[in-house]
Amino acid sequence: MVATASLQTTTAARKPANSAAEKGALVHFIMAEFRTTKALASRIVNAAYSAGARYQLSPSLVLAIISRESTFNPQATSGYGAQGLMQVVPRFHMDKLQGSRVASARASLFHPETNIDVGTRILAEYIEQASGLHAALVKYSGRAPRYVEKVLQAHQTFERVRQAAGEEINGTA
Repeated sequence: MVATASLQTTTAARKPANSAAEKGALVHFIMAEFRTTKALASRIVNAAYSAGARYQLSPSLVLAIISRESTFNPQATSGYGAQGLMQVVPRFHMDKLQGSRVASARASLFHPETNIDVGTRILAEYIEQASGLHAALVKYSGRAPRYVEKVLQAHQTFERVRQAAGEEINGTA
């Protein structure tokens, strides 16, 4: 188990690294591992960086959650009603889709940028409410077994890809 202090430093986006090399490495990794197109992988990576900066979370953490929730399929749905890359349940988070009509708001969760922004906002709120990443991930997953462990492992993998791109990353595990 990773110490709480380590979790906090891996999730905080103190100095967001936005290098083209780093993003390019992540795009290529996602294309190879999850069989996505370059265009889709680029949209997802850019949205993860944008939302990560907005909500002060590591883009690698956002990508790790996406890998566990939808395996990078923006059209993913669950029997529980979760939609999109980060598997947002519309009936619980319609307030985050600001002013959209219900039908169009639900459809917008299949757009990568919208889904990633909403999912990252939810996680950030859970972290604040729970005062920590571990409890927030438990809540985000609906208490799925081994979810936290799997997300943290994926987070480390995405961090290694970022580092391999030659970028010095603050707060890596």
